Amino acid sequence: MNALQPKEVQRLHQGNRAAWNEAAAHYESKIERDVAFLAAGDKAFRGPEWTSLADLAGWCQRAVHLQCAGGLDTLSLWKHSAAEVVEIDISER
Repeated sequence: MNALQPKEVQRLHQGNRAAWNEAAAHYESKIERDVAFLAAGDKAFRGPEWTSLADLAGWCQRAVHLQCAGGLDTLSLWKHSAAEVVEIDISER
């Protein structure tokens, strides 16, 4: 298998960033809805996810959320007892 050349890696990275910027615009259009959703006491996680995450206060001092997009899951982690949440996303938005 041939390794990708640096310019090809850079091109792929920029394409990925462009896609995440497009997705971010979609999430931004739902901010008011997401804030109301969280304010009403709901959470973004369901089923098997929540079984693993429900008791964050007991074990989670810092959660790192990769590809956080609009932040709904990130805020759900914080709202449901993670002491600190760090979000990282490739999008400039």
